[in-house]
Amino acid sequence: MKFEMTYRQALEVQASQIEHYSKFVPGKANKLKDVMRKATRLAPPEGADTPLPINEINQLVPRGGFIENVVLELSKGKVRFGTDD
Repeated sequence: MKFEMTYRQALEVQASQIEHYSKFVPGKANKLKDVMRKATRLAPPEGADTPLPINEINQLVPRGGFIENVVLELSKGKVRFGTDD
């Protein structure tokens, strides 16, 4: 079985997860969004609506466990994901 997703679909999932996990870091939702924006790569040359293997999408659009790790770091007051502060 081959798992595929489009870049646009991955961004939609990511946005939903960011909204959900923002509740766990009160006052740091903008920081979470900033970290995720910096971690997300540009759309592939094939376009945002072309289905790609999920392993390629995972490299372009971090979701799930990556977001959970960022939330954990933010809750501890540590951010090591390329932010400016």
